[in-house]
This record gives sequence, structure tokens and C-alpha cells, in this order.
Amino acid sequence: KQIMLITLTGIVLIVIGIIIIWLCIKVPKFKKVGKYLGIVFLSVGFEWMAFVFEVIGLQRMKEDSEIANNQKEYVMLCANIRLLESNPDDEAKDTIIESVNNWNEKVDNGRKYLKDPWTSWLWNKNIVDSMEYIEIPEDLIK
Repeated sequence: KQIMLITLTGIVLIVIGIIIIWLCIKVPKFKKVGKYLGIVFLSVGFEWMAFVFEVIGLQRMKEDSEIANNQKEYVMLCANIRLLESNPDDEAKDTIIESVNNWNEKVDNGRKYLKDPWTSWLWNKNIVDSMEYIEIPEDLIK
């Protein structure tokens, strides 16, 4: 939905450029300023559209590997939590809990930014949806 709004922004810029150039042709006294203004709108619109499609394309290309990497990290962190449950006095306890908290923050940020129409087009819904929270047992936090 939001990507459509951002794409429509580029289309609107292009249409405004076309209208301004058309007015230059029809209204002679508007020709001098309008020609440059129309070209600016067209250029910005086309560059905006190229940027949006490039970002979307790059996201889609790396989607599968990103999901696989996230899944590996999730499995590793869950395994570390299970190890901590069996050995709560492990030396790496603080590091593991910090890593899990960083993971959970990454999940929170992804979901939050995916809901925001200004940032959602930078986040891939499939990647964010594939990420899950990791629960840290209360007895490990103390």
C-alpha cells in the first residue's frame, strides 16, 4: 500500500512536468519559465521512479538470503538460551542475553517501521514477518 503512494508521488511529478511543458506549448508567455520548470519536474519524477524501483529490486533480490541468515541467527540464539537454562552460571550469560535483546529489538524495529508509511517501503514485509521474538526466561534475567 505505502509503496504505491511513493510510486504515485513519482508519477505525479512526471504528470506535473508534462502538464507544464504542454502549457508552454499552448501559452507563449509561459514558455520561458515553464520549459525549465517542466524539465525539472520530469527529471525529478523519472529519477524518483528509478530510485524506487532500484530499491524494490534490490530488496527482492536479497530476500531469500536475508530470511535464511535471520533463521540461522534465530536458531543459534534459541539454542544459546536453552544452554543457559541448563547452565545459568555460564560465563557468556550476559553476552547471550544482550544478543537476544538486540535480536528482539531488531524484530520490534522491523515491525514498527513496516507499519509507518514513511519507512515501510525500505523494509521487506516477508523478511520482517519471518522474524520471531525470543523469550528469555525470567530466572535468567535476574
